[in-house]
Amino acid sequence: MKLLLCAIAGYLLGSISVSILVAKYIFHDDLRQQGSGNAGATNAARVYGLGAGVLTFAGDFAKSTLAMLLGRGLGGVMGLAVGGAACLLGHCFPVDFKFKGGKAVSAGAAVGLMIDWRLFVILVAVFALMALLSKRASVCSMACAVVLAAGTPLFTKEPMLIALAVFTGLLVLVMHAAKSRRSISVPAKSKRRPGFGSKPGRFFLFCFVPIRRGGRRCLPKIEASLRTSAHTGVAIP
Repeated sequence: MKLLLCAIAGYLLGSISVSILVAKYIFHDDLRQQGSGNAGATNAARVYGLGAGVLTFAGDFAKSTLAMLLGRGLGGVMGLAVGGAACLLGHCFPVDFKFKGGKAVSAGAAVGLMIDWRLFVILVAVFALMALLSKRASVCSMACAVVLAAGTPLFTKEPMLIALAVFTGLLVLVMHAAKSRRSISVPAKSKRRPGFGSKPGRFFLFCFVPIRRGGRRCLPKIEASLRTSAHTGVAIP
């Protein structure tokens, strides 16, 4: 019974798609119709700016951590593994958003931290190294998935934690393979960053648009250009 509660709680927490909520309530948009079409931190950062990406990653990481902590409190190590796996499934297939979610990268990163903080540090280092070498988020994520699955036995001999790590790694790889096949191509007129006329939009624009040639004095001109593109449907180079 306790394991069932762990699974239900984990899935419901995982179904909270932070990227979709950020896009909907801050940018008044559907992230699944922008960029790569993936409801994840990387696509959020690509479409709406660094602030949206960081917020999405933090939210996904937090919900996964909470699901595993609740699971451990209810059912020990077994509950942690069940809650973590259910959360990842909820993240990839959220019931509230027609089962169209992310690739379990941000939520999966929390698994590494819960297993061993040293493993998490290694994952961060691998991601950074692959980012320098490949400059592709998908390659970085898949490399981390392999390291998580293969490296966990070096830090723990607990079968359930090893199983959770392997499940996480395989899920990340499968989701990347599946979504790469149906990645959408967004028309030029849809590539604008929506919602920058609102106050939250001004905040993100103010904080995260690269500041060059005049610093923040460029902000009014940038906003004017974005408003013009919104009416004309022409993307800003």
